[in-house]
Amino acid sequence: MKTKKDLLEEIKASRSDFVTYGDGDLGIPIRREDALRDIASMDDDQIGDGDWEECDPRGEINR
Repeated sequence: MKTKKDLLEEIKASRSDFVTYGDGDLGIPIRREDALRDIASMDDDQIGDGDWEECDPRGEINR
């Protein structure tokens, strides 16, 4: 299980403009800057597994 700090560091290192994250929200594109603000406001227990992916503006995961 990742901590908030782990998740923020990983997403900050991303070069993608959009990411998708969360147990129920994977596939919903979020601007990276907005995701960082949102995650920074969470508690560690809200992070869950810390799943996230780089994606395009449509929410398609970049592989």
